[in-house]
Amino acid sequence: MKNFPGKAVLRPWVLAARRVRRREWSLVDLAYARPSYSQFGEDFVLATLLADSPPGRYVDVGAFDPHHYSNTYLLHRRGWRGINIEPVPAHHAELARHRTKDVNLHLAIDAVPGQVQINVSGTFSGIVNDAYPWGLTGTTVAVQAQPLSTILAEHLAPGEAIDLLSVDCEGADLVVLQSHDWDRNPTRIVVVELHEAHHITELLQGKGYVLHARAGLSGVFVREDEER
Repeated sequence: MKNFPGKAVLRPWVLAARRVRRREWSLVDLAYARPSYSQFGEDFVLATLLADSPPGRYVDVGAFDPHHYSNTYLLHRRGWRGINIEPVPAHHAELARHRTKDVNLHLAIDAVPGQVQINVSGTFSGIVNDAYPWGLTGTTVAVQAQPLSTILAEHLAPGEAIDLLSVDCEGADLVVLQSHDWDRNPTRIVVVELHEAHHITELLQGKGYVLHARAGLSGVFVREDEER
């Protein structure tokens, strides 16, 4: 019952009610509150950006959970579908259970194909290497890794657009973006945690993106032609 969808739907409202109880919000705030499933409200930014768009396609790298801390669940509820990539076995199993209309892949992303070690530590899970920003606090599991371009070549045709690329990979975010084939599958919006802010921003600006908004640790980047 841990991830029963009904609980996922109610969770944002329960958290809002707790804010009222702690006197962080008033009842007026609660009346105007909207449910957010993202960690920092990224889905609110996306909902505004995409308000006039029909349901599209997302690629969620480091998807974590079908509902909780998800940048794509609100869109999923609105008819969007896509590809979820998650290396932690238990998290992938929940995605496969609850996101049956999506493609759910048990993989990690790395610059070259091979096997990597994943530190399993809840929302801080990630590839164990020099870029991993957290200490080893959990168990480790071996997971197959591929470049993002290789994975998408197996699931998307050349020219098929990605409306949203969401990346949350605990220090491997830059590698994910570097391994994406931006020409093969044009990408409209990118949401990424800015652990390596300078390098990530520089890469995306070089690809023709501008920073549209910040939401906590995340940046929401939009193609320049979309911003005009």
